[in-house]
Amino acid sequence: MDVAFLFYSTCLLPKANTMSKENFETLVGRAVLNDGFRHLLLADPDQALSHFELTEQEVYILRHIDCETLEAMSRMLEARIRTIRQAEAAGKPKAPVHPSSH
Repeated sequence: MDVAFLFYSTCLLPKANTMSKENFETLVGRAVLNDGFRHLLLADPDQALSHFELTEQEVYILRHIDCETLEAMSRMLEARIRTIRQAEAAGKPKAPVHPSSH
C-alpha cells in the first residue's frame, strides 16, 4: 500500500463516526512518529490496534499498510522537521502554514 492510497483512504472514512476518524488519525500519526509503535503495528497489528476504537474499513487499511509506506512517511516528516529546525537555528523566518495545505 503506498502513501497516496493511505492518504486517499483517510478521505473515504465515514464522516459520521468522528471518534473513529480521530482514533485513526492518531494511530497513523503515532505509527509515523514512533518507531516502536510502528514496528509493533507491523509485527502484531492485533495488539497495536487493540487500544483503538476503529471501523472495519480502518482496521483493514491499517492491517494492509506496508513497512515501506510508514518508513517513507516517517523519513519525509523527519526531513521537514529537520529543515524547519535548521532554518530556525539560522534565524530565518518560518514559512507560513496555509490551512489549505493540510
